[in-house]
Amino acid sequence: MLWLGFLAVCLSFVLEVTSWERIVVFLMIILVLSLEMINSQVEKILNIVEPNFSLKVKEIKDVSAGAVLLASIGALIIGFLIFQPYIIAIINSRC
Repeated sequence: MLWLGFLAVCLSFVLEVTSWERIVVFLMIILVLSLEMINSQVEKILNIVEPNFSLKVKEIKDVSAGAVLLASIGALIIGFLIFQPYIIAIINSRC
């Protein structure tokens, strides 16, 4: 996931997106990485508290992972909406 964030940052400079668009890209990367770190900590804590399989623990882990998934999908959509016009402009200028 980290390399996708790096790619998005590089793309934001290469395509020369506006400052506000770049800020949104950075914020989405920070959001997804932060949620991923929280998800990892929740899983580790739950593994210590309840080392044996538990449906309640599984549900908590699933919800935590779902938050990361939701943020990732949102970041992907926002990234597409930001970068798409720039990519289309480059394609149209070469045709």
